[in-house]
Amino acid sequence: MVQYKFFKVVLPILFTIVACISIWVSELVFSDQVLYVALVSHIVLVILAFLGIVLTRLSFREAGVISPNLRYSLYWGFYLSLSVCLPAIALAFLLHGLGYASLRIQNLTIYVLLMTLFTSLALGGLCEELFFRGFVQSSLNDVIGYKVSPIASGIIFGVAHLSNYVNPLTGVK
Repeated sequence: MVQYKFFKVVLPILFTIVACISIWVSELVFSDQVLYVALVSHIVLVILAFLGIVLTRLSFREAGVISPNLRYSLYWGFYLSLSVCLPAIALAFLLHGLGYASLRIQNLTIYVLLMTLFTSLALGGLCEELFFRGFVQSSLNDVIGYKVSPIASGIIFGVAHLSNYVNPLTGVK
């Protein structure tokens, strides 16, 4: 039993390291294609999340993949997303209008806009939630408890996102 609990702590950390390495490699391969880097890294997160859920024997309900009330979850997810996205978009246009930010609107095509929205909003939120909250936090719940696991999961999340700022394969951004 001790080995199984150790496995439920080590596996999320190990998979987070693998996710960071996948980001670094995809940045090396797709150096100027930010959308491809985001797409590849989020696909890797989903694969690692489902693999981790299966290996740690979590149920899909425990990991949050299956919602107890799907209609409620979609309803509040939609409104909470709008409450964050719309002010962020308004702020970006305000900063652009004031000259503090540069939006390259003239280069914007509908394809680039849709792909950016899809990779940033849909993939980013869903994939990271599935991996960090669904797999990492749920697997830590059994070992360190429900009160401490969100803090530990948040620390792992923060450390993992340092890979966005430093890439040992391509140099510091």
